[in-house]
Amino acid sequence: MIQDEYIQTLIDLELSLLQAKTYINLARLGEADVRTISKASSVARTDTYRVMLVLEKLGLAEKIIAKKTMYKATPIKEGILILLQNKKKEYAELEQKTGSLLNSLNDNDLQDIQVDHQKFIITSERSLFQKRFEKSFLEAQTCEMLVPAGGLKFALFYFFQCIKMAIKKGAKIRMITEKTEVGLSTSRKLQTLRKNPLFEIKSATSPIKIGLTIFNNKEVNLCLSSNSEVPSLYTDNPQAVEAAKMLFDAIWNSPEINEKAILNDAGLL
Repeated sequence: MIQDEYIQTLIDLELSLLQAKTYINLARLGEADVRTISKASSVARTDTYRVMLVLEKLGLAEKIIAKKTMYKATPIKEGILILLQNKKKEYAELEQKTGSLLNSLNDNDLQDIQVDHQKFIITSERSLFQKRFEKSFLEAQTCEMLVPAGGLKFALFYFFQCIKMAIKKGAKIRMITEKTEVGLSTSRKLQTLRKNPLFEIKSATSPIKIGLTIFNNKEVNLCLSSNSEVPSLYTDNPQAVEAAKMLFDAIWNSPEINEKAILNDAGLL
């Protein structure tokens, strides 16, 4: 219905449902008292009094002082333009405030202070996870990665260039993954990485059920899902990092680890 479309438009312009219904019906009535407006809008009379105060303040209605208090609606076209202009003004003010806030954050140490106190961070959005990972790679001197089945393709698809850059800067990277089918693209990327002695990869004969990455022995990212990189848990808590490091080293040095298995699958031997 056309009226429903009008109401939805008014809601999009930040009127409440009661305000939109009241305004539409008052505009249809032309002039009316609260009792009539309430009945036409199917809004309780006590609510109608409150709504009319808001509509007056927004410039969508005028009070007519007479023997009986009446209200007159601002024409719909004019009312919508008023609301649209208000929203543009609010957006412009918000944009200005946001710009000032961003500038102030660049000029002080607020972000650094926040990071220092955030020991455990759960990230559920993929782009934020990737951004954090890329930053860690760029700052990496060492990196140990425990990668479940399917994770190798993802890791090399999204972070291949980061890994290459880290190695070029002298970072030592060790990776443990499962023996799994390796596609042509992944195989070529592995071949490129294996040319540098700073990159080592081994394959576990048993399934790897968790994904984790340790950077510089100071921070760790732990995947909290078995089939996705997010949500993930980041921490620089020393005890958590030490536990992750002990787990990685135990698997790396385990007799069940086969350095040649993944290399055979990738066509590197």
